[in-house]
Parts: sequence; C-alpha cells; structure tokens
Amino acid sequence: MTDTADTEARREDRIPVDHNQPIELSVHNPIGDITVRATERSDVLIGHATPGSFGDLGDDESEFMIDVRNNRIEVRANSGAGIGWAGIAGDVDLDAVVGQITRAFRRGGHRASAKPGRARVAVGRHAWSDITIEVPQTITGRVEIHSASGDVRIEDVRSDIALNTMSGDVRVIRTSGDLALQTASGDLVVEGATGHLTAQTASGDVRVTSAQIEGFHIQTANGDILIDALLSGAGPFRAQTASGDVRLTLRHSSADGEDPAVTLAYQTVSGDAHVTQPFRKTGRRLWQAGSGDSGPHVDVTTVSGDLTVGFAPAPSGFAPASSPTSPANAVPPAPPAPPAPPIAPVQPSSPTEPAPTTVGWTANEVDVATNARPEAAQPVVQEEAVRLAVLEAVERGEIDVEEALQRLEAADSSPGM
Repeated sequence: MTDTADTEARREDRIPVDHNQPIELSVHNPIGDITVRATERSDVLIGHATPGSFGDLGDDESEFMIDVRNNRIEVRANSGAGIGWAGIAGDVDLDAVVGQITRAFRRGGHRASAKPGRARVAVGRHAWSDITIEVPQTITGRVEIHSASGDVRIEDVRSDIALNTMSGDVRVIRTSGDLALQTASGDLVVEGATGHLTAQTASGDVRVTSAQIEGFHIQTANGDILIDALLSGAGPFRAQTASGDVRLTLRHSSADGEDPAVTLAYQTVSGDAHVTQPFRKTGRRLWQAGSGDSGPHVDVTTVSGDLTVGFAPAPSGFAPASSPTSPANAVPPAPPAPPAPPIAPVQPSSPTEPAPTTVGWTANEVDVATNARPEAAQPVVQEEAVRLAVLEAVERGEIDVEEALQRLEAADSSPGM
C-alpha cells in the first residue's frame, strides 16, 4: 500500500518498508534525470516530475508505474505508447559499450570520435520525467538503474549498485557497496565510496576521489581515468583506456612510517610513464614500492595515453571531498608529476669514433623516482624502430592492440634488445 499525493506536474509516493529486510530497488527511466539518496526516514519516498513533453501525451502514453512486493520496489516511467526507450524497443542493451571499447583498442585509439554533447533524446510523442527517490539510511540492499538519456546521482546509499545509461553523466557519492557502472556517453564520477568498482564508458572520463577501493576494473575508449584512492582490498586493480591518460594518486597511512607496498605494471603502444618515489623500477615497465608482493598489484593498459603515478598520505578519516560536514578533511588534488628531464646529446670523442649512446629505456619511458636509465646492450634507436613498426601495423589495422603489446613484450625480452 502506498500513500500518494498528486500535483499538476509532480507526484509523490510514500512506501512503507520492513527495516529488518534489505531493499531491492529497480528504476527504469528512458528520458530524464534520476536521483537516489539515503536520508533519515522510515519509508521510501518516490517523487516523479514531468517538466516537459513533445506532442500531446495522453495518460495512456505517459505512464508512471510503481510495483511493490514486500521490500522489492520497481519504478518504471514510460515515455510513449508502443515505443521503447527513446525509440529503442525494450531495455537498453549496453553490450555495445564494451564493443566500442574493444574496437577502440583494436584501432589503436587514433580514430576515436570526439565526445559528443549530451542532450535529452525525443522521438515522436515523448515526455521526459525526472525521478527522485529517498530510502532509509539504515537499510542495505541492491539498487539497479536503467536510463537512456539523463544524468544519474546516487548519495549515501549502503547498497550494491548496478547502473546502465546511454547518454548522461553519473555521480556516485559516499556509498558503501559494490559499484557496476556503464555508460555509452558521459562522465563517471565516484566520490567517497567504499567497495569494489567496475566502470565502463565508451566516451567520457572516469574520476574516483576520496575512495577506499577493494578492487577496480575501469575501461574507457575515449576518456581519461583519474583515481585518487586508498586501495584496501585484494583487487584486482585494472585500468584500461584506448585514447586517454591514466593518473593514479595512491593514498596510504603514514602512521607506521613504512613505505606502502604496491607493484605496478604498465602496458602501452605509444604512451609515456611518469612514476614518482617511493616506487623503484624492477623491470621493463614494472615498478615496486615497499615490499611489493604483500600489497596490491595495479595493472594499467593504454594505447596512446600516458601514465602518471604517485603517493599521498591519507587524511584522518579519509572523508569525501564533497562532504559538507567535514571540509577540513577534503583531499586536495595531487600536483602533476614533473616532466621527464631532457637527455643531453653525447658528443663523439673523435671525428672518426661513433658517439656512445645512452641505452636501455625508450625516450618515452622515464623513471621520475630515480631520474635514471638502466644500462642495456643495444642502442635506443633499434628499440624505437621496432616500436615504430609495431605502431604502424596497428594504425594500418594489420594487428590489434593486444597483439601489438605481445610483440613489444617479446622484443623487450629478446637477447638482441
């Protein structure tokens, strides 16, 4: 049973729930913004506003339905009779998002399209609806959100969250539980979250700040990845971008005075790596801090994007930067890593004697932690020639990025390199 109040453009429903059972909330809204927040209340409040429409919609063409079965609540807005989401029959299938990411990696990221502007989609006689839902703070459970066009905001929810949207930005703030976020076009912002994170976007940035992450797998075809977090779980920790940079600020507790234990692996076709202390280089595109094996292992893969990695101490309580109750604990953005120092050319000792060449790392791989380049047996120019040949093969479409990375690893491990 629900308590309903109607106005000209807004409807509110109050749904009683059992506080001894988890809540399962499912929201389907084809066109419009969605907000879900946890507040100090004993019931579930569902607000539905229809600020605009296209055409003359009758009641049967613009439906808003709430289905309640115990603590299972389904909210569904229908933007037009006989029409799926924004003209798409049935639910939005975001398998295409993964396909776009895979194709971007295969073509090397050089043909990725520019990020389009977001707009509300309307086909024929459609209306958009903005939905706001408040749930009790004391209840855990699961939240599922499906949207075709609109922004999504989730605050203070203690539940696992699964979210699919085609066009719109997503902001998740101060949540506790596992996150699975997918969008075809839009930015993903996660602030002050705890749990595992899976995020995929075809065109948009992914920003994770003031978070305690037990594991993450983040993929974007055309966008940057920024992670400012305390890695507190067993992982895995993976970040992949075709055309975009990856920046990691790893928070750590400085109470014991010991360096944090982390290992870092970086695979790229044409990206640069800037890695600061206390990391030390242990191999080709491999770094370690502290004891290494006892801490998380972070894997970063890019096609043409750069990697910047550094440490910063975790503030007391590691409060979300956006929390209005504790601004003093806000985490400031990490300063950019210093650029790689230029390499002074080495002059030949005599006109007839070839100049000695600094060897080992390619020009695009600089260890900022030591400003050093290890010794090797062959000059950089040979290594650059191999890398250039592989990159040209990717651009011609002869090989995909995975095969390119395998060829580069094989070249790195060969005796002649």
